[in-house]
Amino acid sequence: MPASSTLQQNINIYSTNAFAGNDTTTASGQPLQLQASGGINYEWFPTTGLSNPFIANPVAVLTGTQTVTYTVRAFTSLDCESFDDIIIQVYQAPEIYLPNAFTPNDDGLN
Repeated sequence: MPASSTLQQNINIYSTNAFAGNDTTTASGQPLQLQASGGINYEWFPTTGLSNPFIANPVAVLTGTQTVTYTVRAFTSLDCESFDDIIIQVYQAPEIYLPNAFTPNDDGLN
């Protein structure tokens, strides 16, 4: 039986840890800046409402009242990939905001 030998070699592990950001809320029709991290190249999907789905920080403009989940795929220089999601609650805001926390003439009425 032949003798066995041990081979030692350093191994580089290239990992990515995609982060799409914290879940958030936005007003309908208002721009929302997304901020991904954890890679050097990115791809967002779905692409609906995004200014550019192939960058880390696209601007999303969503309308109506809805919940949208975006997934980002982050890549390393060797195409290792990881995924993360961000959930965005979109609400329809009133067109005019009227404050009711003060009364200009102190009569208790706004």
